[in-house]
Amino acid sequence: QNSVPEAMVIVDEQDHLISKMNSISEYDVIGVGPGIGTDKMTTLVISQILDQFDLPMVIDADALNILSENKEWIEKIPKGSVLTPHPGEFRRLIGDWNDDYERLDKQIRFCAEHDLIVLLKGANSSICNSDGTVIFNSTGNPGMATGGSGDVLTGIITALLGQGYSGYESAVLGAHLHGLSGDLYVRKYTEETLIASDLIDFLPEAFRKVSGR
Repeated sequence: QNSVPEAMVIVDEQDHLISKMNSISEYDVIGVGPGIGTDKMTTLVISQILDQFDLPMVIDADALNILSENKEWIEKIPKGSVLTPHPGEFRRLIGDWNDDYERLDKQIRFCAEHDLIVLLKGANSSICNSDGTVIFNSTGNPGMATGGSGDVLTGIITALLGQGYSGYESAVLGAHLHGLSGDLYVRKYTEETLIASDLIDFLPEAFRKVSGR
């Protein structure tokens, strides 16, 4: 709260975990997962959110790990929501695969079965829509493989959803902007020094390039 004064915060009564769900009826979108842990109380909060929220969400990190332990909850995820796993999280969610072709096939079938969007993170991240359409993102660089980078992506996609873009549009545009921010940083500095907050700093320039301004 002190380091990011513009962030509006509702404080939990627990210091180290999320223990209860506050009212979510006024929210247009929810992004959940980064840094929340998988405590039993937090797991219960995720279940309550899925029971009560019916608009598209962005689900990442520990929220995905919680889903992996409670796969029957996948059916409760609002249609058109965006899941943003890295390969390890995706493997825990859907099971193993033998090669990249099988992984892509599993991704397509998962999206179609549950009417969800999956952005599978990595080099040339794949974004799959529920109709089987897949786009591979071409922006980004190895310097972005750093702690917190995926959390920035979750924030970007959540913000785009809140502006009225569909889940698929938010995932595709979010991945492009996220990677472009990293590429713009590297043009000025180096991959070796890139940290997650640098991606946020270069987002304005990324938006300008995408909009043609």
